[in-house]
Amino acid sequence: MNRSLLGLVLVCCVLATSGSCHRTPVAVTNNEPPTLPVSKPVQRQVTDYGEFTGRTVAVNSVDIRPRVTGYLTKMAYREGAEVKKDELLFEIDPRPYQAQYDQAAGQVNLNTAALRLARTTLARDQAVASKSQGAVSLQELDQDRASVDEADARSRPPRLPWKRISSTSASPRSPRRSTVRLVAIT
Repeated sequence: MNRSLLGLVLVCCVLATSGSCHRTPVAVTNNEPPTLPVSKPVQRQVTDYGEFTGRTVAVNSVDIRPRVTGYLTKMAYREGAEVKKDELLFEIDPRPYQAQYDQAAGQVNLNTAALRLARTTLARDQAVASKSQGAVSLQELDQDRASVDEADARSRPPRLPWKRISSTSASPRSPRRSTVRLVAIT
């Protein structure tokens, strides 16, 4: 093993010395300065901008929600347009609310007619009872009075102003002068 190691070291030394004997001179280059490309300045307007990722949110924003449900029939502005205070924004289909109002008004008219009938019946029965004793029983007179009271209670108009609610709530308006930016219809 010592012999093979010694042989290997000897071969490496011979190879290392044989390459250093034949040295070639390095060529000398010209001592001129290198040529660099140069451009002349151009005068023009430069637009400064920066690209950033992020989100912007308006300082003031308003959520507009109608007080009634229904289908939109009209969007009275274009997205990005300026709207004035109290300008119409949307129109919700008023037909279901008009039908509801008409139904309530018809029910009031029906109950008013029932009240007139009950009052007439009570007056007739009271007139007959005052002329001839026992012609109309007390129970029947009590029923007539109760019918008048019931018809009177039913003939009162609904407490909600149906017409006013349907016309104002079905047409949301702008709360202030602004620019419409984002419309999310759900």
